[in-house]
Amino acid sequence: MLGMLRLRWLISLLPRTITYFLSEKVPFYYKLTLLIPVLWAFTPIARITNVFPILGILDEFTVILLTMALFTWLVGRYELRKNPPADGKTAPVEVIEGDFYVNDKPSSGKPR
Repeated sequence: MLGMLRLRWLISLLPRTITYFLSEKVPFYYKLTLLIPVLWAFTPIARITNVFPILGILDEFTVILLTMALFTWLVGRYELRKNPPADGKTAPVEVIEGDFYVNDKPSSGKPR
């Protein structure tokens, strides 16, 4: 289950990470955050976990995913600071008034 969640997360993060990395609008110092997995590979903790076959791979994969998430989050915040919404507010909320009730019994298909 956890592996599938990580794979889904990778599939959603990878295109945004590549797009932001290749963009000239993103400052270089944000792109340096993508070096975290490279630096992680030289830490003693990473070397110890690489002794165990599966744990070492999952460890590296997790660090890569978290780094991509951090990078896309930082760039997203940077873009919001540079290009704030036009009015600075969120979209108005539409209120729908009416009578609501909770039906605790399963529906038999017949209207009441």
